[in-house]
Amino acid sequence: MDKIILFFIYVHSYANKLVLQGIAKLDMYLWRKTGRDTVVANFIWKLQRKYMSRSKRERKIMTFAFVGMIGAYYGWMILT
Repeated sequence: MDKIILFFIYVHSYANKLVLQGIAKLDMYLWRKTGRDTVVANFIWKLQRKYMSRSKRERKIMTFAFVGMIGAYYGWMILT
């Protein structure tokens, strides 16, 4: 059981590293093109602040709706 847990920790760590590198590369690209600093990172922080300022009930509803939309999309893709 511990090897399975370690495997998922490594997978999550690797995926997290790739996402953060992608955000950094996109920020660097936008900085070179526009001269604006950390556009993507600031947008993510702004979304997170808005999400966390909501009540617990509203956050649950938003999360359920988001997961439902993703499930509906992939369900539709599988069916067609």
